[in-house]
Amino acid sequence: GLHEQHSSKICEFCSQPLPEERIKALGAHFNEADKQLKEDVEEQLELLRELFRTVKSLQVRESSNLYTDLEDEYKNITKSLVKMQTELDTNLTELGKKIAEKKSKTTEKMSLDEKVNVSGYISAIAEVNKVIEKHNLKTSNFEKEKDKAREALKVHYLSDIVEEIGKIDNSIK
Repeated sequence: GLHEQHSSKICEFCSQPLPEERIKALGAHFNEADKQLKEDVEEQLELLRELFRTVKSLQVRESSNLYTDLEDEYKNITKSLVKMQTELDTNLTELGKKIAEKKSKTTEKMSLDEKVNVSGYISAIAEVNKVIEKHNLKTSNFEKEKDKAREALKVHYLSDIVEEIGKIDNSIK
């Protein structure tokens, strides 16, 4: 671009004669490099968009879907998850803006200081999953718990009439 701008026949850097073929070769090289850089930036933007869509697609279910003894714990943990999700959305949006800016400024050197921190988000998801696992375990043990409760009721009712049965047994003997 510099040589074309000044219509130079001599290299602006080394002061050597500049053949027309060399100018064309340089132009083609830099056009291809610019095109490749833009493709790479677009590829990164698409990866970022996909991550953004994935984060946005996570929906927190109502706590009423869980057993009542787990609802409060679930509500507190999901508040944290929603907060982390919002922070990550903001972070990804800012990073996307910076990357898109590079696409329009391929000839300028830019540094990318933004970092995406997903550890808080992942931790929050893990905590929510723990509560869901408690719920699922309780559900899978429901029949066992029901049987235990039946046995406890039988024992209770039988203990109430044990003396009567003892008297009846004695009178029969």
